[in-house]
Formats: sequence, C-alpha cells, structure tokens
Amino acid sequence: MASRFWTAGSDSDEEEVSASEEESSSSEEESSSSSSSSSSGSDSDSDSSSGSGSDSDSDSDDSDAPKKGAARFLAGSDSDSDSDEDRRVVLKSAKDKRFSELTDSCDEIRNKMKINDWSAIQSLFDELNKRLDRTRKVADNVGVPRVYVRMLVELEDFLNDTLANRDLKKKMSPTNAKALNTMRQRLKKHNTSDEFGDLVTKFRENPQDDEEEELESSSSSESEAENDAEGKFEDFEKRPAGASKKKDKLLSMDSAEITYEMVAKKLRDIATSRGRKGTDKQEQVEMLQFLANVAKGVPQKLEVLLQLVGSLFDLSPGISNYMKVGLWKRCMLVMLEIMDTLTANQNIVLDDTAEPSEDRTAEPVAGEDGMIRVWGNLVAFVERLDDEMFKSLQVIDPHTHEYMARLRDEPVFLALAQKVHDYLARIGDTRNQPKVALRIIEHFYFKTDAVYDAMRKLTMLQQEEAAASAAAHPEGAVAAASAEAENAAAGNTSNEPGEEQTADDKVALPVPLDFSMDESSAAAMKRLVGIVFQHGDERAKARAMLCIIYHRALHGDFYSARDMLLMSHLQVRHLH
Repeated sequence: MASRFWTAGSDSDEEEVSASEEESSSSEEESSSSSSSSSSGSDSDSDSSSGSGSDSDSDSDDSDAPKKGAARFLAGSDSDSDSDEDRRVVLKSAKDKRFSELTDSCDEIRNKMKINDWSAIQSLFDELNKRLDRTRKVADNVGVPRVYVRMLVELEDFLNDTLANRDLKKKMSPTNAKALNTMRQRLKKHNTSDEFGDLVTKFRENPQDDEEEELESSSSSESEAENDAEGKFEDFEKRPAGASKKKDKLLSMDSAEITYEMVAKKLRDIATSRGRKGTDKQEQVEMLQFLANVAKGVPQKLEVLLQLVGSLFDLSPGISNYMKVGLWKRCMLVMLEIMDTLTANQNIVLDDTAEPSEDRTAEPVAGEDGMIRVWGNLVAFVERLDDEMFKSLQVIDPHTHEYMARLRDEPVFLALAQKVHDYLARIGDTRNQPKVALRIIEHFYFKTDAVYDAMRKLTMLQQEEAAASAAAHPEGAVAAASAEAENAAAGNTSNEPGEEQTADDKVALPVPLDFSMDESSAAAMKRLVGIVFQHGDERAKARAMLCIIYHRALHGDFYSARDMLLMSHLQVRHLH
C-alpha cells in the first residue's frame, strides 16, 4: 500500500516538471492559456489535462440534468410531461371490478372449452356463480348480466355437442367423464330454473343485442373511461327501484290447473337454490307451504313436507345459537303431520337409501313388495329437534317463566319420538330404531319417580286440552295449530331469519291423543334399554348401560347398579 502511495506521488511531480518545461518553450498566446490551466491544476492537486474536460462535461450535464427544487413542479417541466405519458391512473368503481371478474371467469371457461377440460369447467362454473352473487350484491336494482346468460347458452351448446360425439367421450379420462356427467345434470337444472330459464330463452331468440355491442365498444375505448361504469351495466335486465319482487305464477294459478310436474319442478328448483347466497329463505318456506296444499298425491305431499322441515331448519341463525322456540314449534307441527300421514298410509315408506326421481312426471308406482318408497330421514330430524331443545334449555335462565314454559314442550317431543320409534319398528328398520330409543332414554334416566309422575300428569292434561281443541276444530288439533303457527309467522316483521314474534312462541303444541307413557320410569327404561342392547352399536350400548346404572342408583337399587358397572367393564374400556 505504501509503495503505491509514493509511486503515485512521484508520477505527479514528474508531470509538473514536464508541464513547466512546455510552458517556457511555447508561444505567448499558448503560455497564457497553459498558465491558467497549470495554476488551477496545482491548486487542486490534480491532473491539468482532466480539468478542461471536466468543465465541458459539467456544462453539458447541466442542460440534461433533472430540475430540482421548485422547478420540478412547474407545469412546463419535462419530468411532468414524461410522467403523464408513462403512467395513467384509472379508477374503477366496485361495479366495474365485479363485472370485470365476471367477464374474466367467462373467458377462462371458454379457454377450458377449447381443450375439453370438464374438470376445470366444473370448478370454474362454481366460481362463476359466486362472482355473479357478488356482482348482484354490489349492483342495486339490477338483474342478471347478459354476459352471464351468454355463457350459459354457450356451455349448454358445447355440452350437447360433446355428448353427441361418441368418439370424444370414449377418449375421455374417468375423471373428465365424471365431471361431464355432473355438469350435464347441474346445467340442466340451472338453465331450466325459474331464475334463468326465461333469460336463456330470450337470449336464444335474440343472441346479439345492440346494448351489448355498445357495451363492448365503450369498454374497449380508453377515452370514454368515465362512462364505463354506466356502459358496462347497460346489458343488465333492469328492475325499477323500489319495485316488489315478481310473484311466482304458481301462486296465482288455480289448484286444479297445477299438475304433478309443475310441483315437482318447483320442488327441484327450491332444493337446488338452498344454501346459495341471496336466496330468500322465508320465501322458500312460504312456497313450500303452498306446495304442500296443492301437491298431487300423498307421496308428493310427503316430499314437500320433508323439504319444508329442512327449510325451517335453514331459518335458524346458526349451529352455535339455539333455534328460536316459535321456529322449533313449527318444525314439530310439520313432523307430527308427517307422522299422521304415514300412519294413515301404511303403504308408503320413508327410506334414506332410496334415490329421489328427479325426472318423474307422474305419481310413483308401488314396487314388488307393494310399498311406495319416498326419500326421507326421520331420525335425523328427531335428533336435530332434540339437540335444539337441549341447547335452548342451556341458554334460557332457569329462574324465569320462559324456562318453565319450555319444559312443557318436552311431552310433545317424547310423543313425536315415540311415534317415530313405533314407525321404525313397524317397517323393521333395526338400524335406526336404537338411535331413537336412546334419545328417549336420555330424557328419562335422571328423573325421579316424583318428577316422572308429574310429567305423566302434565301429558294427560295437555291431551285433554288437545281433545277440546280437536272438538272445536273439525280439521284436527294439529292442523289447527299449524294454521295458527303459519298466521303468526306471516305477521313476523323481523328482518333476521329465525327471529319469531311472541305470538309465534305462544302457539300451543297439541300432544297426540294416542300417546301414552309407561306407569313407571323403571318400566320405560327396561323396555327401551332392551331395544338398544338388542340392535344398537357398541357406542349406543355403552351409553344405555351408563344411563340404566345411574337410574337404578338414583332409585335406591345401589347394589344392582354396582354389579352392572363391574360386570360391564366400562371403566376398563375407557381407561384403555
């Protein structure tokens, strides 16, 4: 390092000596210019030859350098014009963003259609429907975008062409073929629904609309960016602001004009729209109540009533919160009506393994065993009603009259559970019968004889009231209570689903007259536990064993309870 330093210093001295010799030998004109350069070079302790070059470079750089300070903000500055040309900020409204997302989804589906990738089309179709809901939520007082309807028509045409090409279907992978069949079923329901069926028909009559051409031209030109928000939504089927929803044509038709196929189609549409965003759940319940009155045949009426129970469950705010008492009572009334219908028509069987016929246009015919099978699961409804009642008792203050009034609903649930249990025993369903028996056991095992006798007396008192109501209403106590619940629900003005009015909570649930409780809780426990031990699974048997052990210990039979606990080895199972 030191050698380099001294070497650099010696070189500079030699340059100064050579520079002084040149000054003495040059002319007077050159001496004046060279002396000024040498003096400036000696003062700065740098090379004289680089000084003049740096001055010329600095002069040229000053002209090209960006302006600093206040000059950079002047209107005529070069930097201002350059930034305007390089970048241009375009602000989009929420409507424009949602519509762009919807258009992008349509373009993605078209790209997948080119390579015949039905698995991707299926997932993109779900995403397209989600984006449609978002677009309609942002855009007030508008209908379905025309670009979405065009996509439905193109998908349907492409689907039909693919199904007609047998060679192409044979070359498909199993996953792609399965996705094709799934899209065939879904698109058929989707394009024939009340919401999109008329729009698809109108689009096929007039595929190219002038409004859509204006939309495409306005969106492609950047000069009309301010009018894009209005132009992009010219292709919507607009509704006037504040106008009421269009009333379904079935509601205005005479019951004699309504056919079996009309009811079945409306029932499929309701089942398809369940769970979607923007679906009016209360409107679905009202439509199902209407369909139950105009259904053609008992099997179709049962299908509507079962769908009605599921829609009433959808009105509940959520799984974490308990179902409101009024809504729970409405579900109970529909379930009691279903059980009365099954009792009166013993040739009809509800089976959760039966496949629902979606394309059926007439009343189903009995099978080889003479039974008409309708899809349904009564056990799931009973378990849900039991869980909702238990959750409400956990939340309601036990020191209030509301809690006491809620306890009065227990005999009605026990009557419904007993009816379902007897029905399952009649049709020989030993797989679900222990589940219902266990639910009834869990209502009896902790009750003393005094509490059980009080509940038995309460049940008989409610049956007397139901008999008096049945005498006053020839259509029956259950039908009268159902009409009262529907009137109370019609007067409900709450915006939140499931929020019922006080009048709905005070609807009286009639205890069926054919329901009877055992003379003692010990007899009831013995009968029900025997059914669980005979047909139940290991988990149900263990729970029933614990219940009977607790019941016997509670009623003073301690030694028998101890022997059952030791012989069952339940403690060993749970420890290991």
